[in-house]
Amino acid sequence: MNSINPIRLRLPTQDLKAFEPFALDADSAQRWAQELPITNTQEVIDRLESTLGQLNRVALKPDDRFHILEAIRPSIHVVLVNLQRKLMNLPLVLPKESRAMLRSAGQLYRLSATAYTLVALHAIRHRDEIHSVNPARLVCEALQRAVHFSGRMILQSLQLYEDAQPAAWQNLHQLYALAERQQLSRLPVVDRLSGGGSIAGAYLQAVMLGCCKPNQLLQSDMAAVYRAFLDWSEFVDIEDPEVGDGLFIVDLDGDQPPLYSAMYPSDPGNQCRFITTEALRRHLEELRESSDYDRKNGIVFDRDCTLSDQIVQHLLNTMSEVSSRNFSRLSSDSELSLTLGLSDSHYHLAGELTFDQLLFGSRVLQAEEDPGNPFLPSKDDGDPWATANPDDIRRGEDYHKRATEHRAEVQLSASNRAILEDETGEKLQALESDRHPVYRANAINASPGGYCLRLHGEPAIKIRGGEILALREDGDDNWSIAMVRWLKRFEDNSVMFGVELLSPMAEPYGARILNRRPPSEPLRALLMPEIKLVGQAESLLVPKVGFREGQRVELMRGGDTRNVRLVRQLPLTGNYAQFEINHVADLAGKVKKIEADLDVDSAYESVWSKI
Repeated sequence: MNSINPIRLRLPTQDLKAFEPFALDADSAQRWAQELPITNTQEVIDRLESTLGQLNRVALKPDDRFHILEAIRPSIHVVLVNLQRKLMNLPLVLPKESRAMLRSAGQLYRLSATAYTLVALHAIRHRDEIHSVNPARLVCEALQRAVHFSGRMILQSLQLYEDAQPAAWQNLHQLYALAERQQLSRLPVVDRLSGGGSIAGAYLQAVMLGCCKPNQLLQSDMAAVYRAFLDWSEFVDIEDPEVGDGLFIVDLDGDQPPLYSAMYPSDPGNQCRFITTEALRRHLEELRESSDYDRKNGIVFDRDCTLSDQIVQHLLNTMSEVSSRNFSRLSSDSELSLTLGLSDSHYHLAGELTFDQLLFGSRVLQAEEDPGNPFLPSKDDGDPWATANPDDIRRGEDYHKRATEHRAEVQLSASNRAILEDETGEKLQALESDRHPVYRANAINASPGGYCLRLHGEPAIKIRGGEILALREDGDDNWSIAMVRWLKRFEDNSVMFGVELLSPMAEPYGARILNRRPPSEPLRALLMPEIKLVGQAESLLVPKVGFREGQRVELMRGGDTRNVRLVRQLPLTGNYAQFEINHVADLAGKVKKIEADLDVDSAYESVWSKI
């Protein structure tokens, strides 16, 4: 697999005469690292960045440089892991301080990769001068560390939904090319901090993440996929174009992530490598079919890292065949109205009714206006919870507060005339609308299957991969349902994102699971109609947590109910689940069976019969 192309790695010149942070030996470096204020993340990053910058410009023997780097690497590892955890909780459009910190982290990744690359190249050039360690082993371990830091830098960029730093992909490819040329890429490397493996394994962690459409994944899912390929890289092969082919291709001289090989613009040259994923695809299919596989929880690597079944299916989809657009996209300069999230979409699809108003409608209004209704909270000043235990007191207070607020909401919606005439009513209605805002987004292009949109300012902060949207074009009174499929962030705090249309219309409902005792509280749900033209069955969109195939679900709206069964879960990433449904016939008979199964105590039967 030797390539005639030269290795292109940009490295600093060792022209620094004096090094100030510590004496240039491993023991001094370790003492310096132990004195770092590890709880002050920004200060530690700044000091490590300054020290590595100087160290990369000092002339040192490659083995001495390696031992110094190994002494301070645990501190680098700790601060970057802490930053990784903070990244999971940051908004997409970052505050100024967070942007500065993450830029410094990216610089720290780059300097660390450069430091270990210097070890490898100097060891190759001056191997006859190295006597304290096997030169080949030194080169192998240094390249593994360099590839690891380069890959983590690319992971951070992907998690921020931004382009990788210039030359980031090229440096990663060239490090692997150097290891391949030295015949070191598959040799085992023991490394407690990175998990070990081999240079090829560390390289494939980043490359395979790039193959899996990362802009369609949540930040936490990217971290889980990256962690998964630490174990699964053994199922992926890297093939020379002269001896094999594969679904994906990388150009080792280029500065690009992997591509589907069918989309490579020219014949693969000797600088290209195919990535073969057939063995990995079979492994994942066998894993999902095994009796030990948990479809509810997916694959749990550790407490902070879980790969859900939906993401496993996403990986299978990306590694099974070339993905292409079903529709051509046309440029657009129009604007759309949109809402963000299931709650806001549900509110506007319901005609600006709150969830309680949608569930119970006029029946609740009549019940709450009836002074003889025994189920309304008491209006006297006594405390009916005074003799209860603390938990019951809290529940009682919560119920009374919710019922009071709910009654005000229902009365507010009972008469549009009253709202218009009552200044307080106008303010309450405006307040409710403010809680469910409608935004304006620029359409970059459009197709029958979706849009490419751009948002600026505050709304862009709320965008997440896998988020539900309701959107409509100007002049159209109907809301369509869509999902955010990919994201890209820009320095001006704007976000470009692609949305896939799930349905041209939807009906809002409350949905509660009947398979539980007692049935669950109702949650927001959208019933999307069957579209025979495209072979789309009737389906229900619900929050991901709690809903499973085979469950019976009661749909509630306006005091009326109907039962459906969740038949098949459709592939959908993010925090939502979509199920094809069947309507349950003979609702009355089903209700009687549920009541019989509850085995109600006979002392209360006469009470329930009168309700």
